Amino acid sequence: MASDEANFQTLLDDARNLVESLKDHGETVTVISKEVTLLDKNLESYNKHRENIEVINEIAKRRPRDTTILNSLKDSERLKALERENAQLHQALIDHQLALELIMSKYRQQMMKFTELKNNCDTLNVLKNDEEVRRKSEKIHEMATVIQRAAAMDDEAVNKEYETIARLRYENANLKELLKIANNSCLKTQ
Repeated sequence: MASDEANFQTLLDDARNLVESLKDHGETVTVISKEVTLLDKNLESYNKHRENIEVINEIAKRRPRDTTILNSLKDSERLKALERENAQLHQALIDHQLALELIMSKYRQQMMKFTELKNNCDTLNVLKNDEEVRRKSEKIHEMATVIQRAAAMDDEAVNKEYETIARLRYENANLKELLKIANNSCLKTQ
């Protein structure tokens, strides 16, 4: 019986650890806030870069028109390639979000099973048959192990997801910046 109580206590400790893990996800909100600050800094550097581009465009006005048209055509091809890549990155972001939703759904299912197991553990204290108690205790222990693995895998997937989102946002911002530069360049050459 003492072994069952120890197993039950271990199970409760595991549940507390899972709750703490969920609280850690709140810290990811802080990380995203820092990313927004970084994006603001990038915007400021983009404005400085745009001023430099305007100076370069002034110099470009002095070049022969054929060279400017040829460069504009090359830039147009590069922009189309960047737009295609941006669309692919956007689709990848959507795919990652769907995967994250699936992972969270599985996590919720595991937590529901965990709650059921906890309730079953409460009923184990009432049971008088030692063999039945031992068998159910082993099952609970196995499920707790599965839940721990699922939570660890979920944490890894969420972290990878946030990293991917941050990378895609950064790339998207750069693509937008290049697109604006090219558009400004094309407008000024006309």
